[in-house]
Amino acid sequence: MNLQFDCWGQGGALKLTPNTDTILAESARAATEVAKERTLKHLGNAIAAALN
Repeated sequence: MNLQFDCWGQGGALKLTPNTDTILAESARAATEVAKERTLKHLGNAIAAALN
């Protein structure tokens, strides 16, 4: 995960915040994974039905 450093407050404390691009990419990857698993399940069910 790509992180950027942002200074917050007077003490110069650093806070790590994920880049928006990284968050969007991870969300897209997760959504793709869910869709893939759903498709494979349907395909497996269709193959099983065809073989019976």
